[in-house]
Amino acid sequence: MSAGKYKTVNVTADIFFLLIFFLSLFSFADCDIGMSLDTETMSVAKFSHVSGQERLSPAKKAGIRLDDIIKAVNNRPVSTQQDVDRILRVIQPNTRIPVLIERNGQERVYNVVTGKNFTPEIDVIAQELISGKKVALAIAVGRVSNTVALPSNANLNEWKNAITAQLESECAAVYTQCTGVENFSVVDRSRIRSILDELNFQTTGYVSEQTRLEIGKLTGATYFLIVEFSRFPSGYNGFNDMLSKKLIDIETGEVLSSVNVTQRCDSFGKVISFE
Repeated sequence: MSAGKYKTVNVTADIFFLLIFFLSLFSFADCDIGMSLDTETMSVAKFSHVSGQERLSPAKKAGIRLDDIIKAVNNRPVSTQQDVDRILRVIQPNTRIPVLIERNGQERVYNVVTGKNFTPEIDVIAQELISGKKVALAIAVGRVSNTVALPSNANLNEWKNAITAQLESECAAVYTQCTGVENFSVVDRSRIRSILDELNFQTTGYVSEQTRLEIGKLTGATYFLIVEFSRFPSGYNGFNDMLSKKLIDIETGEVLSSVNVTQRCDSFGKVISFE
């Protein structure tokens, strides 16, 4: 979404959400080290971070450079991106692991502190599909709140509506790209919204058994991804943006994955940290 589409939406938040959901397509591990590899050479092609701030990439912070060839992760040899993902899948965030690289014909080891996986629902969905289950995903935006003072010409309800529309659009756009995958589909968000409006879902944020079963009955959905957003003041005259995501099995009500992502910004909207 362009920065000028909604005058009351902070452009930092726009980038924040867009990158979270775009990069979620490529994240299937329990933690992350913030780099993309060339599939043929295993060299570092790009540093990444879901906040859009490459400087926050754990690999880059540790000293790894572009074009370094990755030879081993956590003392295990790797030859594909999938090898790296499999290793990271069993490592917890905030763990210091050795990464062996080759640079200009010489090998060296960098100790990388793993980051948090911000998209665990992607891994859960992938595993459900691998096991042969049908995944019909209903995506809904729950509560959206803001306790940070808006400009005098801004309206809080308009701001909430803009954020809600943005999240709905970006989530649907990302997951719709995956609809060619066998047994995977995304439920039309207009059908979901009409049901949630009747149940006053955005006010309560509570997913009752009635809500789950009605969504499943009327739309054929088997899984429910709930996304919520809140902006609140920080202690350094800035603000925090927190995105919460929860994946629920509609039939059983079991929460299959849950994550909170917080982006800390200064008063000008510049990202200070991301966790």
